[in-house]
Amino acid sequence: MKKLLFVGHYGNIGGAGISLLRTARVAVSKGYEVRICLPGNSPMENRALSEGFSVVPYFCGPGSIEYYSGGPPLYRRTYFKKALARRPFAKAVTEAANSFRPDAVILNSITSSFMIPHLKKAGFRTGIFVRETFPEGGSKRMLSLYRRLLSRASCVFFISDFDKNFFDITESRTVTVRNSVPDSFFEELPKETACENLGIPKSSKFRVLYAGGCDPIKGANVISEASRLLPEGIELVVCGAEKSRMESLFEGCNCTVTYLGVCSDMRSAYGACNAVVLPITRSHQQRPLFEAGAAGVPVIISDYPEIAEYLGGGKNAVTVPPGDAHALAGAVIRLSADRDLCEKLAAENHTFSLENHSSSAVSGVIGEELARLTGPSVLYVTNIPSPYRVDFLSEMNGSVNVTAVFERKTSKGRDRNFFPKKRPDFPHLFPKGINIGSDKALNPSVKKLIKDPKFTDFIINGYSSPTEMLAISALRKLKKPYTMWIDGGLRREEEPNLLKKIKIHYLSGADRYLSPSAVSDEYLTYCGASQDRIIRYPFTSLYEADICEKPAGPGEKAENRKAFGLPEKGRIALAIGNFIKRKGFSELISAAASCPSLTVVICGGEPAPEHIKLISEKNIHNVRIVNFLPKEQIKRLLRACDFFVLPTREDIWGLVINEAMAMGLPVITTDRCVAGLTMVESGKNGEIIKSGITSSFEEPGLLEKNTAVALARFNSMSDEELFVLGLHACETAKEYTYENCVKKHLSVIKDRLQ
Repeated sequence: MKKLLFVGHYGNIGGAGISLLRTARVAVSKGYEVRICLPGNSPMENRALSEGFSVVPYFCGPGSIEYYSGGPPLYRRTYFKKALARRPFAKAVTEAANSFRPDAVILNSITSSFMIPHLKKAGFRTGIFVRETFPEGGSKRMLSLYRRLLSRASCVFFISDFDKNFFDITESRTVTVRNSVPDSFFEELPKETACENLGIPKSSKFRVLYAGGCDPIKGANVISEASRLLPEGIELVVCGAEKSRMESLFEGCNCTVTYLGVCSDMRSAYGACNAVVLPITRSHQQRPLFEAGAAGVPVIISDYPEIAEYLGGGKNAVTVPPGDAHALAGAVIRLSADRDLCEKLAAENHTFSLENHSSSAVSGVIGEELARLTGPSVLYVTNIPSPYRVDFLSEMNGSVNVTAVFERKTSKGRDRNFFPKKRPDFPHLFPKGINIGSDKALNPSVKKLIKDPKFTDFIINGYSSPTEMLAISALRKLKKPYTMWIDGGLRREEEPNLLKKIKIHYLSGADRYLSPSAVSDEYLTYCGASQDRIIRYPFTSLYEADICEKPAGPGEKAENRKAFGLPEKGRIALAIGNFIKRKGFSELISAAASCPSLTVVICGGEPAPEHIKLISEKNIHNVRIVNFLPKEQIKRLLRACDFFVLPTREDIWGLVINEAMAMGLPVITTDRCVAGLTMVESGKNGEIIKSGITSSFEEPGLLEKNTAVALARFNSMSDEELFVLGLHACETAKEYTYENCVKKHLSVIKDRLQ
């Protein structure tokens, strides 16, 4: 049985404390052993004990960082008083955690965020609920402090999307878990019964509930002024403070005022009224908004961006400008006069609360996130946020906690449009470091991440960069098992002895190896990996939905050719890649000259001077150069062509092969392309040509000659022959998807845990 320690920061019973107990109750229902750390001899401790929870009391002051919307001003007496209590509070909570040894510790407030480093140092994963809203225009220094602390948690639970987006935490998992309303609030309660419960008579007047007491933040002064503008036919029901304290607010008003004092039966308070007013004067979340919705009552509330997502698109509430008493009174009068509108808003509010704030809706999210918090958490170390890497990690993050360490944001020689414009939707870091080469870096801070207790699994995407070497060395030193994940690999016949020793040193110690092909398996075993530790996975840049069922038909092909200004008739071969020697485009251009009836399109950016010179000197007219294109345009270009060609000297994989086959194109490539050797079967879905190239030798002219022969052969094929080859290409591509790739990664993680 997994164990959770919840930490409460406040002794009195309030909204945050009630939410803590509800969350703990969900955890118990999901099979967790739960303890709650609370101030001793407090109302919260008594409440928790009465509900059957195991409580670990502490008898020091609950230390905190008291800075949030609705809280005390910064650096006042309360702030320093709470600051002095942090050390003894941290000691008490850490001792409780060390005694219980939970799978995770869950803090119940952002004011307790200073505890995250203490708990991490003690070896515990930490989740934290941010139930407070940061003050509008608040201290940038405090915001920076909160962000640094929250970024060190395993998971941060926000009560609204607004807060989650505002804090903008990228290094930890963040999720919105909305506050819930007790099931009893959703039960039908006749107004007559509600009035009896409160000890007030049933009334034919339009009753409006204000529950903010005398607090200016809740809009006490605004409702006070608005009450003088309301007619006699409206009754104002107020609660939240004793009658003696509230009477002065409503002296001289025309409407009837009924005082409930400090009300413990809010369900009846909502049920006895026709509408609820929340004239808040400072932006913060409002529980009465969705509690009223559960009770089937419409709301009039001050218009702040923080509450927009609670308004159901404006269908369940009326908003008024903050602090505008005349607008508030006008809204009340409008609802009292339009009972149909009132009932419509009430029904919408009830539906919205049921879908978003019911116990079942919220507990489902909590249960899923607690399982994530206490389950596997994987740290991936890789070089750059390539589109295929980001897409794969996003898909992976849907099943298990994923945090990616990218050595650098971009690489030299890559078009800027190659990299995703959107920020990754999973936790990720770009540690400070020193860039090395085109796409590698030295990031010393990776060693700290290896020590972080929130990570249970480590997957290293290679060994050739200083950062990857540091990560591997740190994992070995700490005796933590890890998986080596490679994109491909080709064994070289001859290489310097020192280089081979370095490869063997860094590649031979992994617990598991994820390899995409038999050729890569051979490379790994050559570098010291044990064959029985190698697990095959499908390397890809495609989702299942990206793969076509069949090649493009004549109509689609003609339309796409027209869009790119390509010839309507005749065969078209397509190549995609950077204009570098390794890709073999010089040989492709020369080979195209021997097949003038074929159009060869090369897409991948600006050609090198030698390519332009070659086209000019040989007077080649059937080669078209297309600049870099985004993914969707690439797909369309592929569907305009007849077959794909990549005469590469060496590609340790070659994802363009996956992408071409997914669009229904047969593929010509060399015996130096790992994707080709893995996916292409000559005569079935393409052709593998001999390059005459090894790591130390190249047979002059053979690559150009064999490319020319293959181009001529495919150019002479009938439509039917190419169509059959393309169908088989689609079928092959279906095995290589993100979905299948994730399944294999998850099986490796699950197998290691067993």
